[in-house]
Amino acid sequence: MKKLRVVELEGGRIGVLLAIPEGNEPPTEIRVFKNGLTETTKGPVLFDDKAAEAVMAEFQDRGRDALPFDIAHGMLNPFAPPDAHKAAGWFKPEVREDGLYAANIEWTEFGATALRKREFRYFSPAILRDHDSGRVRELINIALTNIPATKHQKPLVAHDADPTARSSPMLEQILKALGVHSEAEALSAAVELNNLLAGVLALTGAQNAVAALAIATGWKQSSEALAKRVGELELEGKKIKLDAAIEKLSREGKLPPSLHDWARSTQTAESLERSPQRCPPCRRRPPPPRPAATRAARRRLLRAKL
Repeated sequence: MKKLRVVELEGGRIGVLLAIPEGNEPPTEIRVFKNGLTETTKGPVLFDDKAAEAVMAEFQDRGRDALPFDIAHGMLNPFAPPDAHKAAGWFKPEVREDGLYAANIEWTEFGATALRKREFRYFSPAILRDHDSGRVRELINIALTNIPATKHQKPLVAHDADPTARSSPMLEQILKALGVHSEAEALSAAVELNNLLAGVLALTGAQNAVAALAIATGWKQSSEALAKRVGELELEGKKIKLDAAIEKLSREGKLPPSLHDWARSTQTAESLERSPQRCPPCRRRPPPPRPAATRAARRRLLRAKL
């Protein structure tokens, strides 16, 4: 099975410059990948027919109507504040003859204002790609950024350093907390965590993870209280049934009052109704031994017959 690697292609490695003259509106579409290889500081990225098929299949399988723009991949950082997960815009991935496009872009007020003011000029796709071939397998989202780091092309987008080329105590702590060994794996885990958080927030209707946890804790406590109450009701029901069975057997003369406590402490309604004769006084007592004189008379009678 081929290895897949999540990559943030920041600053222009595979994107186009979002240079917008003052007063002009932000673009409504951009080309994310050209067909063929795109050289980046994180290695070549391949977009071909197989990549196009994989990207669109993944998008359709997710069942979403659009993918988001964010700022500096804040959506992929589980440690970022809630505002970092807000969308700067939305787009639909679209395959064309010359590559992959972000089409039908709808910028949020925040995103459009930032672009008009030239606060951000570059974009950075976050992708899942094949480790060996570099072929794109999934387009996760696109970030707005200002850190170009491209190869042999105009400044377009990208982190100015490969995350595998350096480390830091903070990064090591993050990798350890996520249980991974590289930044690429951390990004993949962050995507999964973000998707999980989105599902939890949708389920609980909460605005953030803390509120969702409080709601889930309340659900757990309510569930435990309900389970306890159900158990109590089951016990009460069994007691009512047992009392009814004892009363019925008493009326029928099968269970004397002196054994009511015994029945309540050792029996169930079902066991009493199945075999009431098992109670101690209901068992058939053995016949009393016959007197010795009677046994001797029987022996004499038997000898006379012989």
